Amino acid sequence: MLRVLANGVCLAALMLGTQAARAAEAEQCKAVRMAEPGWNDLAFTTGVAYVLLQALG
Repeated sequence: MLRVLANGVCLAALMLGTQAARAAEAEQCKAVRMAEPGWNDLAFTTGVAYVLLQALG
């Protein structure tokens, strides 16, 4: 019984820790900067990423 309780407490602590990390991450990731070296394949990839990030907000 004690092992089940200890596992439950560890799981709850792990879940709370990941929520705090996720909340702290949002402010740092608001501005996305992408480099453009001028290569055709990277221009396409950067354009797709830009459109997707704009749609996500």
